[in-house]
Amino acid sequence: MTAAVTIQPEKQSWRRLFLAAAAIILLPMIPHVRAFLPIEQTMLLVIPAIAACALAGWRNGERLAFAALWTAVAVWMLAQSAGPAGGSYDFMARGWALLLGACFGLSTILATGLSFFPRALASLGVATVISFGLAASGPGGSARVANVAKVEFTRRNSESIANLQRRSDSKEWKEMSANSPSLAEMPAMSEAQLRTIPPYSSTIVAALLGLESLAVLAFAWAVYHRFATHPVAPPLGRLREFRFNDQLVWGLAAGATIFLLPRFVEGRSAGLNLMVFFGALYMLRGLGILAWMTRGRALMVALVFATLLAWPLVGILALGLGLGDTWLDWRKRAQSV
Repeated sequence: MTAAVTIQPEKQSWRRLFLAAAAIILLPMIPHVRAFLPIEQTMLLVIPAIAACALAGWRNGERLAFAALWTAVAVWMLAQSAGPAGGSYDFMARGWALLLGACFGLSTILATGLSFFPRALASLGVATVISFGLAASGPGGSARVANVAKVEFTRRNSESIANLQRRSDSKEWKEMSANSPSLAEMPAMSEAQLRTIPPYSSTIVAALLGLESLAVLAFAWAVYHRFATHPVAPPLGRLREFRFNDQLVWGLAAGATIFLLPRFVEGRSAGLNLMVFFGALYMLRGLGILAWMTRGRALMVALVFATLLAWPLVGILALGLGLGDTWLDWRKRAQSV
């Protein structure tokens, strides 16, 4: 057994944890989010990851009951169907949840003391390589995964559109929208938007799955640290402190090269997925820089509202700041002035 690593517990804020839990649970209920989210049963990913952390913590002196409880819940969760029972999506979703949780737990056991993001990124990388190998060795290869995703996104869209039409045909909605033409047009606009999403979301499903996996692992890590008495590694840091190894810029560069150069036309989908995944990471890094710049509650609230109201502009600004931070290290420069 590995030697126990003593780390001073640092409890996560209940308020932030509740907000994150609300986002994890409620966002998949929004039709437009469902059309992009690879695995809409987010708890299917969260619970096994928490169980893996609890088992690793048990090796570090954590209570056995704590690990046993989360493991039992994870086993029950993995035994439930994800989507239509027995379908390809059901099999792939549960398989990914088990594989991701196992890789994350193994990294927690083997690399005690490592901070969250390198651990989560390494776990995601190992799980991706294993799953790609399994998909490539099966009938249809990796193209089958994209096809399963497209079928699943289309199924969800059909459900969402049917619910939308049912509500728009209801007596209550007609009475509410009778005096508001713009409100009356909303169901048709939403339906048109939903119909255009599946071709795009199925093309970048690998990048979306990677980003979703990192998000749920972060939430699982926060929940684990909130309840654990003997955490095996430091808790999540603040957004304003978020950064990662500068060498990851080569992932974005490789994606752009594959996507843009004509000689790699057959790999454009892979290039696009790399660009979306690493671009999102650098955008998050840029948001961390903006959060660092806007110290103080009033400025932080203003940043949140600006992101919600003008997210394309804020996103482009954050991406530029995140990429520039690779060479310029904005926070270090500002501190030295």
